[in-house]
Amino acid sequence: MAENEEKNKTVKESKEEQKKDTVKKEEIKAEVKKEAVKKEEVKKAPEKPVEEKKFEQPKTAETKKTTTAKATKEPAKPTGKKKNIAVRAVAVAVILLLVVALIYMALPSPARALQQMLTNFKAGNFEKVEEFVDYDELMGDSILSPDDQEQSKLLLKNFQFAVKNVSQKGDVATIELETTNINFEVIVRNAATKLLQKYFNSEDAEIESILLEELQKEDIETVTTTQKITVKKQDGKWKVEADDNLRNAIFPGLMETLETLTSGTF
Repeated sequence: MAENEEKNKTVKESKEEQKKDTVKKEEIKAEVKKEAVKKEEVKKAPEKPVEEKKFEQPKTAETKKTTTAKATKEPAKPTGKKKNIAVRAVAVAVILLLVVALIYMALPSPARALQQMLTNFKAGNFEKVEEFVDYDELMGDSILSPDDQEQSKLLLKNFQFAVKNVSQKGDVATIELETTNINFEVIVRNAATKLLQKYFNSEDAEIESILLEELQKEDIETVTTTQKITVKKQDGKWKVEADDNLRNAIFPGLMETLETLTSGTF
């Protein structure tokens, strides 16, 4: 009996050893399979693309010149301060023009008619002057000829005017007008003196040519005067009265001096 038990133990132990060996072999096989699978995965993995380096052309003297030329061609942009100054200057000019226009429009119609007449007179637009005053009546028998372009520029080169006051009653307005122009008393007296000298020296001379000589002088004396100008509404339009006040306003001292000369009290 004892021998049989010993044999059975031995058989059991041998079977257990065989089982352990079998388990170890299976574990080893599993490890080998894992290693093989890993190697296959590594082989199948896609290769990373190699980044190509961009070829940069070396900068030569010519390329440096072109880059510097481009830099110099670009104009310098104005700074914010310069832009603001320019905008302000334009705004001030526009405002001044608007103010002048508003002042002009604020003047009563008779004053506007007088201003337009005098402005056209100074500019030599005598056809437009006729719209506001009788030109022939204004000039009368004067020795001056403002319709002559050369003489007109000389007669009116210093002419300035300003409306000071307007008084209107119905269709008649009285306008206080301040003007500055050549002192024609001095011009006519100087011309008359030269004319007498030439006459006594038996020299041929005309008063018109002598007047032109006097008017062409640089140091001509000017005078400022204030006259009351009459403006009347005729056929729905304001017309300036061509009287002595208007003549004295445009040609200060001329009428009185001519009267003195013709009366022989020179």
